[in-house]
Amino acid sequence: MIGIALILALVSAPPLVGDRADIPAGCFVMGNDSGDVDERPSHEVCLEGFRMDRHEVTNAQFGKVLGSNPHWDDGACFVWGGTSWRRGILPQNFRGAQQPAVCVEYDQARAYCQALGKRLPTEAEWEYAARAGSSGRFPWKSRKAGVIPYAWIMENSAYVSHPVAAKLPNAWGLYDMLGNAWEWVSDWYGSGYYEKSPGKSPQGPADGAYRTYRGGGWFTPERTLSVAMRGSLASGSARGALGFRCAEGR
Repeated sequence: MIGIALILALVSAPPLVGDRADIPAGCFVMGNDSGDVDERPSHEVCLEGFRMDRHEVTNAQFGKVLGSNPHWDDGACFVWGGTSWRRGILPQNFRGAQQPAVCVEYDQARAYCQALGKRLPTEAEWEYAARAGSSGRFPWKSRKAGVIPYAWIMENSAYVSHPVAAKLPNAWGLYDMLGNAWEWVSDWYGSGYYEKSPGKSPQGPADGAYRTYRGGGWFTPERTLSVAMRGSLASGSARGALGFRCAEGR
């Protein structure tokens, strides 16, 4: 048990800058001692202020910067085939202009952010922004409302992504931090990294075999959904439930 206040950051909504939220500097408790082994131990992290995209990068935004995503049609993306995941062509009902850009490799996501003078968020920045001053399993205050008003998940998605920002935002004005599409973050993945992670502005392991992604997606069931949940894939992987959003310093 960490003998400090769980949340030291401001919990009021930060100012919005266009499509970005201005995230305040602060400290929070990252991870979940009751979660999967790679979510433990919970530990205090302190961060400088930064900006975060209010929603996941859309197909329209991605196409405007990088052009057509080859993984929509080259058969390299893992897509849901109705009974199982398989390599194939991204279905048309995932290609709407305002749906999150998926079937995106890590390097494509990084290149998009860099082209706009941004970057992928660190894993710590992502969880801090997602929690928005909260300390529980879900990053919103109204527990009676449940998950459905805030997230596209297995129970309400009809197994397809949805236009971004169609659900309620968290307290800091960020949409779809849980559900709709999982999101690449900049860190290498390390299952035991939390045990030795620095307390100030952690950047993740120095190297590794896999990159980390966060947040759950349209295929995630409510029973497993959590703001602390983590996933990992090789950087060249493309998935029909995996997208991204960008961050930048202030």
